[in-house]
Amino acid sequence: MMSDHEDKVRFNPELAMKLTGADAEIIKEVADVFLEDVPIQLERLAESLRERSQEELIRIAHTIKGAASNIGAERLRAIAFDCEQSARNADFVESGNHASKLKAECEILLKEINTFDWSTIEG
Repeated sequence: MMSDHEDKVRFNPELAMKLTGADAEIIKEVADVFLEDVPIQLERLAESLRERSQEELIRIAHTIKGAASNIGAERLRAIAFDCEQSARNADFVESGNHASKLKAECEILLKEINTFDWSTIEG
């Protein structure tokens, strides 16, 4: 059985700052863009699954993976990686399972980002 990546951090802007060299203000701006964009990407992911479009599924999962990495959303990044790998293997059933996990994780993550106290991080 595949891991749900419970061991991974859901949201760590300090990690994002460390990985990108960006300051807290830039990470907040990137997180704001993420909040606007990820629901669109999730809808496109669902559409690519319905259409069984392997190339599009790979591209969107990869996009979500990168966006998650940019804000320190390690759990989402790991699930998106799994989705991308399943898509590369043309396993639409497993990709659909990962897409469901992505959606659920995003719902939690979006709430966490929206309520995050940005004054608690330095930089």
